[in-house]
Amino acid sequence: MQRLAIPSDYVLQFILGRASYVLPWEDKLCPGNPADDPETGAEEYNAYAIKKAQEVGRATKPDPVLDAVYLALKTPGEAYRALAGDLVE
Repeated sequence: MQRLAIPSDYVLQFILGRASYVLPWEDKLCPGNPADDPETGAEEYNAYAIKKAQEVGRATKPDPVLDAVYLALKTPGEAYRALAGDLVE
């Protein structure tokens, strides 16, 4: 479940000598994190979080070539390395 932000969630931190507001639970850079202003940061983050949550339910079309490449990279053995080499060529 995706948590939405309110302005009071933001914590003031100094990043590279500059004051910025960050969300303590969000460990990656994204819209609204960090922010110069908690009000606009919360609006940006919530729009990003809602869009991200809506995309989670969408099914992705399987890609057999990509699946074969990932399998070749994860599995030791000459057969999978040869397959990966053929796909690269």
